[in-house]
Amino acid sequence: MKKTLHLENWSLHFDDREYQLLVLKNEEGEVKLEALQLENGKADTVVKGITSVLDEYNLWNCVKLIVADTMSVNTGKRNDIVIQLQRVFAQKGLK
Repeated sequence: MKKTLHLENWSLHFDDREYQLLVLKNEEGEVKLEALQLENGKADTVVKGITSVLDEYNLWNCVKLIVADTMSVNTGKRNDIVIQLQRVFAQKGLK
């Protein structure tokens, strides 16, 4: 399964709990990708964990949507998780 995830389009869902649960979803279903145990819940730490998983599974090209709850660490204005992930996508030439 790990070898074929990059062949489909996905939305990336994550929550802001003790463990960051990363889930991929599309019309066909969902895949519980990873449960990250991070040293803290700071945006930089979470982004580092998420990007390492996206690298490991080669998923950068197939993530079309990012879904998170509305906690400020996820949806703030300057350095939240979503903004940082958008920057990484842009650096890779992806929208």
